[in-house]
Amino acid sequence: MSQHDLNIANQTSAAARADINAAYAALATQSSGTSAPSTTYANQWWYDTSAAILKIRNNADSAWLDVGIFSGGNFVPSPGLASQSEAVAGTNNTKFMTPLRVIEAVIPAKSIVTNGYIKLGGGIYLQWGRLTVATGGAGSVSFPVAFPSAVFSIVVTGVSNSVVQTGVSLNAGYSRTAFSYDVAVDDGTLAYSEIHWQAYGN
Repeated sequence: MSQHDLNIANQTSAAARADINAAYAALATQSSGTSAPSTTYANQWWYDTSAAILKIRNNADSAWLDVGIFSGGNFVPSPGLASQSEAVAGTNNTKFMTPLRVIEAVIPAKSIVTNGYIKLGGGIYLQWGRLTVATGGAGSVSFPVAFPSAVFSIVVTGVSNSVVQTGVSLNAGYSRTAFSYDVAVDDGTLAYSEIHWQAYGN
């Protein structure tokens, strides 16, 4: 603890020197202590050692304002860092965002694989995938994750190394969890080797 009223009274030279040194010590340590300095000034610093909070006096010298807290060897500015849930909700307008929280807010969920998905801020989902086509006719695909509310659009594309002689179509009976398709074979030869698809929704 090192606090001082920062007022050097008339006194003997030795006492004045000790008083000046004590005042400098208070300035050097941000008037640190478990309680606030008894004499305060506008814009004065105080480190509250009991709560590990750095504070500053307001311009009117009427209240202490929290600047930040020291936690685990790190300094966290007041009013603190946003949590993951606060970052994803996007409603708090007072807390600080770290790079991690920014990513969590923009892309709260993802699975970056061949058959995967990404959730964007605001609740929009983009899903994608591909499958090998062995025969013509009907087939189905389950989405990597179910769309919470609705499917906006599904795009199905056939992949071929030869001249396209067949067609691939999306069946109308798609849902938030899966879709089905049909591969037509016009001349008895299956021209598609794969089907690629994308789906959008929320």
